[in-house]
Formats: sequence, structure tokens, C-alpha cells
Amino acid sequence: MQLYNEEYIYQVFLNYEDTNSWYSSNSIHGFDEVWEWCDNVIGVDMWMHDYREIIDADVFQFKQEAHRSWFLLRWM
Repeated sequence: MQLYNEEYIYQVFLNYEDTNSWYSSNSIHGFDEVWEWCDNVIGVDMWMHDYREIIDADVFQFKQEAHRSWFLLRWM
């Protein structure tokens, strides 16, 4: 038996096409500005960013649904 307690349950998956579209609409390259915004607005321990090679996607994960919503409103 395996038990999982997911801490970051609200997620946004950005595949290759999403990321390219995102870069062109936000006029930036890389996630530095997004990471800084997340740290300052959401809080350092309330979110995380990960890359999942098996699905070739960047994943932004949040502990609260409201934080994911703020992220989507700001960056998508």
C-alpha cells in the first residue's frame, strides 16, 4: 500500500506550444519574472515550479485554488 499526501494540488500544465505562446504574449523569455511574482504575491512556500520530462511540460503548482486563479489571471 502507498499513501500520498499532495501538498500542491492546484496545478497549471504548460506544454511546448503553451510555453511558446506564453513567451510571445508576455514578451519575456524564461520564468524569472514569473518566479519573482509568485514569491512576492503568493508566498515562497505556497507554490512551486517543476518541469516534467515525461510529458514535456512546465508545471506550476499551488497549495490554494485562489493562488492558481491569481496566477492564471496574471500570466495566462
